[in-house]
Amino acid sequence: FISFGSVVPIYILAIFVIPSAKNANDILKLRGEAITASAIREVNEEYDFEKMSARNLKITRIFGVVFGIFAALAFLGGILMMVTGNWALMQINDSASIIGAQNEALGIIIVSNIMGVAYLIFTAFIAKMLFKLKVSKIDITALIASVVIAFAGFLGLFSFATILRDKGNEKISKSLISEQVQIDSEKIKSVKKIKVDSAVPVFYHISNEPKIEFTHMNFEKYDFMTDFEGETLKLQVKKMSRKSPYFGGFEREEIHIYGAELNEIDTKSTFKYFAKDAGNMKVKISGGVVDFKNSAKINNLEISKGTSGGFSGKGIDVVNLTLDSEGGYFELKNVENANIKTEKCNSFGSRKTHLKANAKNVKVNDYDFNENTKGQCLYLENPDEEF
Repeated sequence: FISFGSVVPIYILAIFVIPSAKNANDILKLRGEAITASAIREVNEEYDFEKMSARNLKITRIFGVVFGIFAALAFLGGILMMVTGNWALMQINDSASIIGAQNEALGIIIVSNIMGVAYLIFTAFIAKMLFKLKVSKIDITALIASVVIAFAGFLGLFSFATILRDKGNEKISKSLISEQVQIDSEKIKSVKKIKVDSAVPVFYHISNEPKIEFTHMNFEKYDFMTDFEGETLKLQVKKMSRKSPYFGGFEREEIHIYGAELNEIDTKSTFKYFAKDAGNMKVKISGGVVDFKNSAKINNLEISKGTSGGFSGKGIDVVNLTLDSEGGYFELKNVENANIKTEKCNSFGSRKTHLKANAKNVKVNDYDFNENTKGQCLYLENPDEEF
């Protein structure tokens, strides 16, 4: 109702409701002048009311057809939205059965369809009025009724959604369990590299007490696999069921690994590393976001990333940064020397490599980064600058 259903209908209704000047008397009234024979004669000489009427009618019909087509398209779009929306709502209804909220889910489906029907009624009558260039009492009544029904439906939708959210949170809170994964603690002590492909966010803590803790919902099923290859820990976690995302459960699932300090990370998933001062660190990102927590200094940091994912290290100081990226966002605190390789040059800003850091010496594709090359392949943002 906001985009199409406000400005255009009000404008069209104004055309119908506000009368146009059809003769000399109307013109004189608009001017606030006295209606006399001489004044009427002067206005008739100034205006050709017959031609004006025909021209205004033609223009009004053109506007009616054009906006009527838009209204008809909006009506068809509403039907399409109702079809696709009901499919999505049925997915939520399936998950609602897990938390005993079938009635609330059914209520959401019903009020959503009521709102959809109100939208269809609104656009249908707008199209009718525009094509016919006439407004009847039935038209006005239908428009007002559709708006009232839609507003009531919105209130109902908000109420059902709130109850559904509260039941979901209660169910998830009661269903969250934390268990320790059986693993060879001696092997974790020797781990220097980690390779992650997980449907659940992974947190890595540097600790002398090695272990892996997995927090998840007891009604979900997972395929949890770990393997060791020398100094490399391979972690793969697949979610076999998808019951919790509709209620925010995925935000509470976590894997916490406690082990030796890492020098190489290879991940396709969200990975959070509680960093300490280090000499060398390699990070390969194939998906998800790598987030270095804490404040730390790394002498040599090497990051390689494909088309997806990102890197965040707001408290990390780097002496030498090597970055090979196909675009994306990277954040560090301070960088002494940066050597950046990227193929995303002269492309849209969202696909360029974006580095947010206090960087001193920067090379991009073996060229010094300066005012002449700024923005071509790299967007460098100084976090201390105010805009």
